[in-house]
Amino acid sequence: MEIQKVIQTIQDLCQKTVNRGCTEAEAMAAAHKIGQLMKVYNLSMDRVFLGEAKCVDGVIPTGRKRRHPIDLCVTAIAEFCDCRIWYGWEKAYHLFGLSTDVEMAKYLYGIILDAMDTATTGYKDSESYKLGKGSYDIRCPRKKLSVSFQKGMSNRISHRLREMMQARHVEERAEAPVIMEVDEITGESISTGTSLITVKRDKVKDAFDQLGIRLKKAARNPCYNDNSAFRKGQEAGDKVNLNRPLPGNVVGYLE
Repeated sequence: MEIQKVIQTIQDLCQKTVNRGCTEAEAMAAAHKIGQLMKVYNLSMDRVFLGEAKCVDGVIPTGRKRRHPIDLCVTAIAEFCDCRIWYGWEKAYHLFGLSTDVEMAKYLYGIILDAMDTATTGYKDSESYKLGKGSYDIRCPRKKLSVSFQKGMSNRISHRLREMMQARHVEERAEAPVIMEVDEITGESISTGTSLITVKRDKVKDAFDQLGIRLKKAARNPCYNDNSAFRKGQEAGDKVNLNRPLPGNVVGYLE
């Protein structure tokens, strides 16, 4: 049997789970068959589910000398897309991961940045901004108000991305393929299973370790926020469409 046909057979068998309507007996039979095929053909989960996918280094040039509030959510973007991220000397973000995940992270970064610009323009039309009123109607520099608004957006978007990531992980763990292997010593069947997210993360980690790059946390921005503008930014952060682009979908900031 050609190796690609074996891989396709394993992928089809992985769909035979109780969650997808199979009986427990059918799911167990599929799990045993998966274990046999992977052992006979010496296949790894990486090879079966990721094939020849390679890790790439994607670049997001910022062209900025100063930090931008979107910097507060770039880590959440990278985590959501299963990528590693760091800021380079050339004033650009580097994303390391599978090519499709890197492209998704770059897409999200652009969508979020555009949404922040759009929402900030709308906020600057508000009476409180024009009058320079912050929390408790106290006078506040407009620059501080707009930055606080954008930080609030970035804060809420970060939380949303992590909530979406956790929900996806729960779903993937529930649908993770079960593999039944026979212990060569005891002869007993051993149940194993892993999710695609785990396979991808292991692949990205191994590839990243080979680069020899050591990352460290960036220093926190000491600038204080105006609470009122920050909360309004959080409300705006709930209106950003973070779904993958599909035909007919509205993307970006939803008024």
